[in-house]
Amino acid sequence: MRWTLTSLSFVLACASAPQTEQVTVAEPSRDQPVTPGAEVAEAEPEAAVVARRVAIGPAEGCAAVGSTLRCWGSIFLSPGDPRPESGARPLPFRFPSIAHLEVAEGTACVIDQAGEMSCFGAITDEARYEVIAQLEREGASPAELEALEQGPHRVRYGSGVVDVAIGIGGLCWVLESGEVGCRGVDSGMEVFAVPERFDDARRVALTDEHVCVLRDGGEVSCWGLDDAGVGASARTDAVHTHRELPGTDLVAGLGFTCVLGREGQVTCWGDGLLDVDLLGEDAYDDTDYPHYTWPNVQAVQIAAGELHACARTQSGRVVCMGENTIGQLGDGSTGRSPTPVEANQLEGATSIALGTNSSCAIVGERLRCVGDGSGGAFDGTKSPPRWAKVFTGARDLFLDRNGHRVCAIDEQDRVQCVGRNRDGGLLDAIRRRLPDGMPATSRGMASIDGHQCTLDAAGALDCGSRTNAPAARRNVAQVAGGSRTLCVRHRDGDVACHGTRYGSSPVVSGEGWQDLDAFAGSTEIAVDDLGSAICAVLRSGRVDCRGMDIAPLAPIRNATTLAIGTGALCVGTRDEQAICVRGGHLAAPVDDVVDVAYYDLHPCYLSRVGEVRCERRGRTTRLGEISGVKRLIGRRWLLCALTESGEVHCHGRGLQGELGLIPEGIAVEAVELDPF
Repeated sequence: MRWTLTSLSFVLACASAPQTEQVTVAEPSRDQPVTPGAEVAEAEPEAAVVARRVAIGPAEGCAAVGSTLRCWGSIFLSPGDPRPESGARPLPFRFPSIAHLEVAEGTACVIDQAGEMSCFGAITDEARYEVIAQLEREGASPAELEALEQGPHRVRYGSGVVDVAIGIGGLCWVLESGEVGCRGVDSGMEVFAVPERFDDARRVALTDEHVCVLRDGGEVSCWGLDDAGVGASARTDAVHTHRELPGTDLVAGLGFTCVLGREGQVTCWGDGLLDVDLLGEDAYDDTDYPHYTWPNVQAVQIAAGELHACARTQSGRVVCMGENTIGQLGDGSTGRSPTPVEANQLEGATSIALGTNSSCAIVGERLRCVGDGSGGAFDGTKSPPRWAKVFTGARDLFLDRNGHRVCAIDEQDRVQCVGRNRDGGLLDAIRRRLPDGMPATSRGMASIDGHQCTLDAAGALDCGSRTNAPAARRNVAQVAGGSRTLCVRHRDGDVACHGTRYGSSPVVSGEGWQDLDAFAGSTEIAVDDLGSAICAVLRSGRVDCRGMDIAPLAPIRNATTLAIGTGALCVGTRDEQAICVRGGHLAAPVDDVVDVAYYDLHPCYLSRVGEVRCERRGRTTRLGEISGVKRLIGRRWLLCALTESGEVHCHGRGLQGELGLIPEGIAVEAVELDPF
């Protein structure tokens, strides 16, 4: 599984071998620093046919020709190089040979023909800092220290490594002796504690929730927290072994594991790639995940992303199955496929590599990719958020909780939306339409426990007829919800909330709808994304909250609107000020504010002239001017503005189609690159 890494403070790289008896890896050593700007010598061309390899992660990748390695993207993020250039770049160190290449989570690991492993990128930053501190104590020159802060920092390990897998929480490796070692971000990560001694392991695959190893006899042993990935009731202190499918390779993703058989068959278990209903009502229970084999596939290579997997045949045919929201299956569509489809855009592949939501193949001497390259997976280019005109002729708009769907109401009371649809992919999401199951008179939407609740023009809130859906409500003026709480404001100003069935809600306790008497007479309500706090503007102009400390806002008597973020609240006042509080601390008032919204966890303000500016870590970012804006509305991933002329402009990356167009960096049709 390939999830975006936000912080990796872990030091497999800078310490000795893992603290287990069965694995011994030599003490890592560091390379001498390279002077910034120094020319890096390329490896000599080889006379024979040169092997090409590629590996990609969510925001990075590496490509090898023989022993020459070039990388791009977040691997180059370092203290002295915070904004890496686009395109593949040579590294400031060389390898005698490259037998295995693994890339994920801002990190790359290389195993050479002698079995020596080196890693660099996010996983070795802690080692970099320790080396810098040691050199400072030894009186190193500023130039030497500066050199260490630039580019990726390489750490070497002992020999005898035959395989390695990188995940968001750590990494695991296999030695020639068949021993397995793992190291997690911290000692509390149970999945990275190897539960028994191995002496016959040959391959390893992992996510942050389960680990599987392929053994000499072809059987696969798994452990962890994910029943689906393990294929049985998951445990971290014992392994579950699949003995009935002799394999030669294995891969893992979110809720699934796949094995390449000795005859080329691809066999998987778990529910990450398919709809379990297709296997029959009795196919699965809570801990039983039977094997299924891909039909008409005789593969020589398999690869896995977060929720999709692909297989390559000897002839260069590629077939894929699973999630296909943004075209990562390579068949030109964007609809999920619970059975293998021909990835015709990757035809002729000599090797394949999958990222989180992307698929790449070496075709000839070039790299061909489909899916999500917006974070830098294809060539290091990261697509920035942007403004897009989404609707015209609108008189109002509303968003879903995460900002993955935008809906506009026109002058004839008709509703159209763009963004994530329940069953469709990106090509469906960018169409302006009335989503399946949404009333044509919708005025708002929210969800809880998987139930989609819609508010219509008559004030009726309907959460559907599925089991345990919240009861319908009448005379509703506004609906707002987070993951653990759903709230409504009635036309008379009374407020009621409904908690989640899965754990407790910080706002309400018990089951069913509960009235919040303290909020009687409300004119507006807001619920944070987690559903851990609700706030309301009262008719008196005061602001009241449950689940959040807003004592500094108690003196306010002229509030007109509010916007809520995680642990933060901003209030708009009649005298065109925004007053914000975070963690109980009051920020200085912001002047010239006619509306306020939270976007990407930060407050954004709309001025009289239509300028939108957002505060981020004490800095003001101006998002430009849009003429005649009368309303601003924001969510986690999206900010939208409604103008007096009825235009809806939205700012974001649009990866779910919420901008009404194919986002930059998304390749539904294959792109060709030359990273070699």
